[in-house]
Amino acid sequence: MFLNQIIEESRTQKNANKNKTQLKTKERKIRSDKIHDIRFPVTPVERMMFRRIGKSLNLTETACCTHLLLSALQKRDQRIPSYPYEDTRRYMHVKPTEEWYKIIAELAIYYDVSERQMVYRLIHYAIECKMFNQGGQSLL
Repeated sequence: MFLNQIIEESRTQKNANKNKTQLKTKERKIRSDKIHDIRFPVTPVERMMFRRIGKSLNLTETACCTHLLLSALQKRDQRIPSYPYEDTRRYMHVKPTEEWYKIIAELAIYYDVSERQMVYRLIHYAIECKMFNQGGQSLL
């Protein structure tokens, strides 16, 4: 009987310790400057174009694409046109912040497309606007 009491006391102490450690863990906070990595498909010609634009702006490929994406998001005062979308298995990246990512997600829901396809549309829209602003000069 004495041995059973010792075993029971050790079990209750272990359970009490587990409950205390479970209570101590807190919900992790999300960083305010969190970025999301979104990949979108590109053709070799588009990749070359993005690299040229990046060189002219003194940016990396990812920074250039992110810059184009944010410029398209800032001037989207009209309907964003659809562009032929095909998964080429060659990707480039954009890294929008949390607030821009939420806007992209909402636009993807509104246009009933994936987030990747929405990023693709926005970047091509930005390129089209840049070409229009430059008087139709080619960015290639």
